[in-house]
Amino acid sequence: MYSNFDLQDGSKLNISVCNVVSSFRVHCHLNLRQIALEGMDVVYRRETQKVVMRMRNPKCTAYMWSSGKIVCTGSSSAQYARQSAKRFARRLLKIGFKVKFAEFRVVNVLAVCKMPYAIDINEFAKANRGRHCSYEPELHPGVTFRESTTKATLKIFSTGSVTVTARSVEKAKNAIRTVYPMFQEFYRFEKPNLDFDISDVLPSDTEDCS
Repeated sequence: MYSNFDLQDGSKLNISVCNVVSSFRVHCHLNLRQIALEGMDVVYRRETQKVVMRMRNPKCTAYMWSSGKIVCTGSSSAQYARQSAKRFARRLLKIGFKVKFAEFRVVNVLAVCKMPYAIDINEFAKANRGRHCSYEPELHPGVTFRESTTKATLKIFSTGSVTVTARSVEKAKNAIRTVYPMFQEFYRFEKPNLDFDISDVLPSDTEDCS
């Protein structure tokens, strides 16, 4: 540990929401062949019995099944995910389906961040060993940590990179807020700014991943 090293003034922790997975239903049967023939930016995957429809702005991909269930991936916020879902529903409406937009929900959120220092993941895993933390370097280079309050799963790497998977954008943010103080005694090269307020740099729901 290098407890005598301080971060330079102005250093920030960058956290970005990169992928929001959502689902909704249209409450009608979908003819996949018809969608493939008449829809825009569509690929019909006969082997898996689904249609893949893409949207460029906002960037999003929808997976559609004949039952009327649709899963959307690729959005950078919950707001964009809902907007994209409604636009996919309108596309189906224009093709001729009696669509009813319903049961929209965010299923999963992926956020990534970079700590301002490297992390001694061996010591971190030892200190937090238990059912919430696992580290098998032969299988995966990062530590898997399950945050019990938000039920989020974090992948922690020695470089200081952290990915978090949660049920919502807010839970992903709260998970990062929770584990951030836990890293401070396991830094390897630089000591974090202990006066740093993580809430100042958490991305808004509309921030794109870059």
